[in-house]
Amino acid sequence: MMGATAILRKMSETTVRWVCDSCNEWIEDAGAAEVIFTYDSSRAKGHRIVHKSMGERNCSDVSALSYGLESVLGEDGLARLLSDAERSDIASLTGVTHRVHVPYYEAAR
Repeated sequence: MMGATAILRKMSETTVRWVCDSCNEWIEDAGAAEVIFTYDSSRAKGHRIVHKSMGERNCSDVSALSYGLESVLGEDGLARLLSDAERSDIASLTGVTHRVHVPYYEAAR
């Protein structure tokens, strides 16, 4: 039987690219992406995975809050996402969590 750590490691290994929610192109490098969201009164909402704005590419929203996609990968990243649940719109946060941590979810959606 596979332990929780081994399962999380396997999950992180299988999701290696994501579709940008702004330009609909593949993001091949987690370092070139970020999770953006807005904050409305006491809740973060509208979580999206986008390319970081660099050079000609402008997928990010300057009015949105963000954190690097790399910061939500792996065990520590999953813990970060789960710790944000109390302060977030659960539907948008769950969507990002599935895309990052569920094997093959991004390819199937």
